[in-house]
Amino acid sequence: MLHKVAAFVTRGEGAAQWLLTIDHPNAGWQLPAGTVEVGEAPDTAVRRELREEANLTKWKRP
Repeated sequence: MLHKVAAFVTRGEGAAQWLLTIDHPNAGWQLPAGTVEVGEAPDTAVRRELREEANLTKWKRP
């Protein structure tokens, strides 16, 4: 069974809030997402996908 992860990354507040999306060359606009590798924890997978797809390497939890 394949497991998938997706990231909802926001910045700002209220009407000035933005959602991080990726402009995929073949699929259009989408969220950073992907498949969890064998033996990989979901939280590790979502961080890996953010690095690979959005070059996002630093984040802060609210």
